[in-house]
Amino acid sequence: MRKIKDGLPLHVIPNPAEALSHGRVTSPSDGPWMQHPCIMTVGRLVPFKRQDLLMESFSTLSEVYHLVIFREGPERARLIKKAEDLKIANRVWLLGQVLNPREQFAFARACLVSSDFEGFPNVLLEMMSVNWAVVSTICADGIDQLPGIFTCFTGNSTQLAMAIQNALDMSDTDREIRFRQMKDHLSEKTYG
Repeated sequence: MRKIKDGLPLHVIPNPAEALSHGRVTSPSDGPWMQHPCIMTVGRLVPFKRQDLLMESFSTLSEVYHLVIFREGPERARLIKKAEDLKIANRVWLLGQVLNPREQFAFARACLVSSDFEGFPNVLLEMMSVNWAVVSTICADGIDQLPGIFTCFTGNSTQLAMAIQNALDMSDTDREIRFRQMKDHLSEKTYG
């Protein structure tokens, strides 16, 4: 969408909730990781995204869960080593690029943002548009004010593990309430 202000074009970031309403979420690709309840995240494999911290948090959760990380980056080898050191390598999947991660998020048990800082993680909005169990570090202004998501401070694996566990332990009623809060919030916003 383009608008004109003072003779100059403005670019508006589309609302991910609106984009979702124009298409269907289809089932994710059938990989071996889909045989298990998954916790998912997406982000370039770089230090400030803190997939290492996420792995530390994940290692304290039940062994029934698998961690799926989408995207590539220079930290891949270090993250593989980290998973091996934590003895969770058989439950961590570094799946690289995916065309539309939102389609995958709909089938996750929980979706996460673990970054130390972000401008504003648009992927968080995509997660909120399709999943009721969304966890994020407070890596940007306003995240702690988003309704329905579980938050924790950055850089603390214990707090992140507790937020993830709280998201996984929600009752069906709480899931419905939180998801409705997220959907209502997204439908009211235009980001741009």
